[in-house]
Amino acid sequence: MFGTVREVIERLSRRNPEEPIGSIFWDIDDVKDVIATHRNEKIDDQLAFDVLRSAITHHDANHGISAETFIDTFYLLKEERAQR
Repeated sequence: MFGTVREVIERLSRRNPEEPIGSIFWDIDDVKDVIATHRNEKIDDQLAFDVLRSAITHHDANHGISAETFIDTFYLLKEERAQR
């Protein structure tokens, strides 16, 4: 799921609070850190938001989301923007 903290809370509030679940949360600071650490580039909040949204929306559930997912998505979005 991609959404705001408010949207995640709303969705979770409709579930049984005793139900076990697993979850991993990523935010735009995580994306910015990955790009800075692995590619030595700084990106702004908007690009980090776009990378996060795209990575979560389009990832392969068989492989999950990792630093590589963000890096690959970053390069795809960067290329798309350059072609505009």
